[in-house]
Amino acid sequence: MKNLVKISIVMLLLAVIFAGCKKDKNEPSDIAGTYSGSFSMAGVEVVPNAKLNIVRVDDTNITITVNEDFPVIGQLSISCPATVTKSDNTYQFNGTTTVTIEMLGGSFPVNIDGTATEAGAINMTISGEGLPADVTFAGEKQ
Repeated sequence: MKNLVKISIVMLLLAVIFAGCKKDKNEPSDIAGTYSGSFSMAGVEVVPNAKLNIVRVDDTNITITVNEDFPVIGQLSISCPATVTKSDNTYQFNGTTTVTIEMLGGSFPVNIDGTATEAGAINMTISGEGLPADVTFAGEKQ
């Protein structure tokens, strides 16, 4: 009986130790969802009440989707894979994809860089040589 008690105590202690040492996963699911906000170009708001969507792919990757009509460049449809890193309660993400904007005459690569917090705030920049100016998004998770 004493051995059973000792083994039980040792097992409990090991469980507590291993639970405390568990690696903190980078969980992009914390930032996955739909965000509402506004897009701006050159500091001027051009698409108020805009939306973007973030879908978790795995522990370090997401897909960012934008589908909005811009007055200067026309329809901007993006589905961009992005890599995510986490620092405290903030996620940094970046990715590159190719977009086609007929109003600007073709397809070209764009970079997406941004941050999202566990509290729901997001800031993102879309940049590329084919765009007349960087496109920024600021918003909140719905």
